[in-house]
Amino acid sequence: MRTLIAILALLAAFACGIYIGAYPNTPIVGGLKDIVAPDRAEISTDEVQTLIENEYYRKVPDSKLTNGSINGMVKSLDDKFSHYFDPEQNKDFEQAISGSFTGVGMAVNEDKRGLIVGLTYPGSPARAAGLKAGDLISKVDGKSIAGLSSDVAVAKVKGPEGTKVTLTVAAPKDDSLKQYGPTRDVVLTRKVIEIPVADGKLYKRDGRKIGVVRLVSFTETSGELVAKQVNKLKKQGADSWVLDLRGNGGGRLDQAVEVSSIFLNNGMVVATDGRARPRRVYNAIKRDFITPQPLAVLVDKGSASASEITAGAMKYRDRGLIVGTRTYGKGVFQEVTELDNGGAVSLTVGRYELPGGHFITKAGLAPDLKVEDNSNTRPDEALDASFAALAQFKQ
Repeated sequence: MRTLIAILALLAAFACGIYIGAYPNTPIVGGLKDIVAPDRAEISTDEVQTLIENEYYRKVPDSKLTNGSINGMVKSLDDKFSHYFDPEQNKDFEQAISGSFTGVGMAVNEDKRGLIVGLTYPGSPARAAGLKAGDLISKVDGKSIAGLSSDVAVAKVKGPEGTKVTLTVAAPKDDSLKQYGPTRDVVLTRKVIEIPVADGKLYKRDGRKIGVVRLVSFTETSGELVAKQVNKLKKQGADSWVLDLRGNGGGRLDQAVEVSSIFLNNGMVVATDGRARPRRVYNAIKRDFITPQPLAVLVDKGSASASEITAGAMKYRDRGLIVGTRTYGKGVFQEVTELDNGGAVSLTVGRYELPGGHFITKAGLAPDLKVEDNSNTRPDEALDASFAALAQFKQ
């Protein structure tokens, strides 16, 4: 009799287990569900890794499970700017930024499909091969870069001088960059790219002398380099200004403040805050040569991060006219934490606030005057539009 009762009890428990597993939302009296079928969501990642290591039908390397676990957590944030670099990716990235900067000569922006070309530099392999702003690079040497951070993807494009790299490229079907045409493979030879971070030129239009300063990135000396160009053009008689940030993917926050301070003599440039970080306001730095004359700032879809901070400060402080197209839309900042396994996590820890309580949304900054340059024509339509706009200001 006892044997029969034991068998019946086991069968009942087995049946309950099947039922609970099939219908997990059914209420069970007396906590039977917790006894027969514990909530799998309460099992820690360490427990799952141990379970796989001990019970999975074939051997899985510990490093693969660790990388997958960390990557899964970061991806669950649904934040395109937060990334996990596994040890191999982190090593590639560190080598790329520690050596000489040899590549194919283009500025790019991150996209979930790969990299989008912001601009190509004169005399570069990228320009010689016909790559243009808006082109999508989906593979490097035949391997997909979709989903990789721009840091890792760019590191794969860079390499020793004289070596070749094959990029799989597609041209956009329209200005939205949502639809692309067929792909093509482009073979490029890497070279040392010599590009001036800042360059200036004086133009004469409608009785004005316009100083045009082009800034390609916000490096550790960008503020100083822009200031030198501004001083040079002032000596040549510049009475109005164009700051060209097209294709400038950003860089250092402190240099965005430095550059903005050339055109603002006081007040807020940007503020930062985060859940675990106190709000901090960055004000314009007082200079002896502040330029109060009329200003236009050129931007496009390749203008991101520090470029958007600088343009946004001019826009919302009513200091300059923003000309071009919508910017990229990167209003957050990251910190990189090295991990014990040799990898690293780049995590979004805060956001930028522009003057007047404005934020850089995913849609980017909207220009005051919308004009897009046609790279297939000789005139620079956006630059010409900025000249026409500056001509409306009184001398």
